[in-house]
Amino acid sequence: MKRIAKVKLKDGNVEIKILEDKQKAELETTFKSSERPHPDLELALSALEIHVRDILELDAGIWAGGIKITGVTFSMSEETGVEGAVITGQAKLDTSNAPFCFNTPHLAFAQYSPTGESPVMSDKAIRDVKKVREEAKKYIDGKRAQLEIPLG
Repeated sequence: MKRIAKVKLKDGNVEIKILEDKQKAELETTFKSSERPHPDLELALSALEIHVRDILELDAGIWAGGIKITGVTFSMSEETGVEGAVITGQAKLDTSNAPFCFNTPHLAFAQYSPTGESPVMSDKAIRDVKKVREEAKKYIDGKRAQLEIPLG
């Protein structure tokens, strides 16, 4: 079974890590490209800002217009099959030329056990995180910013 474990978009480069179970081993493949992604992938990542603000308990005025989501790392519990994710991003700072880089805490999509009470990702955040994964699959399959080159 193949699954996307990480999607990263930074400085115009796309990096997608794919994991594949191979009997008693795991094969990791990293797909890297400098071809600009289709706007749908960029929009899927930027849609995560509202969830980052919620997860990190940031007021709307903090880093207003200065947060850029650069990636998502997906996980899956081998024991339960429960998925989870970490969202990565950058915040523009007035006090530095370099951004503040951050990762949200890992949040599972559901409880790992029926009696679990850990915080989990909201349904809307799960939907939006999965959209990033869907767009990454489409990118691998050839969906890019330049879909056609006019001939002639």
